[in-house]
Amino acid sequence: MATSMLTYYVKADSETGYFKAVPQMDAAEGLTQIFILPESRDFLLKNWSHYYLDSDGVTKTDDHRMMDIGTDHLIHLNNDLQAALINSNKTITALQKASGQLGGAQAQQSVAMDQASTDVTSLKQIAAQLGGQLAQVQVQLAAIAKTDTTTE
Repeated sequence: MATSMLTYYVKADSETGYFKAVPQMDAAEGLTQIFILPESRDFLLKNWSHYYLDSDGVTKTDDHRMMDIGTDHLIHLNNDLQAALINSNKTITALQKASGQLGGAQAQQSVAMDQASTDVTSLKQIAAQLGGQLAQVQVQLAAIAKTDTTTE
């Protein structure tokens, strides 16, 4: 289960990365978004001037007396990755289900095609038999017609 995170926005010095003002909850131009655990909130708001953003956007401090809230950023990244994995799994499951349905439809189509092929073969056999019978009838009719003309 994802850990609840708070979103704050900070103005960081362009050279040092140190926070220039108390982190705030409202986004504004020029502010960088950070994520902290609820239990880190009061400590950060009280000691904000001891923290800076490193080149990866992780909140850090060089003061060993300060609480390390850089792990809060990692927890946030973990939450995002967990949500992405859950969504990916849902997508994969849906695709597998659709694939199964398509496979079933393809199998039904294949059976229908086999049946149609059998039906066509049967029709060809019947047509051949009828053709043979028709030829016999034509020969018989020709013989009858020849007999009628010779008896007149």
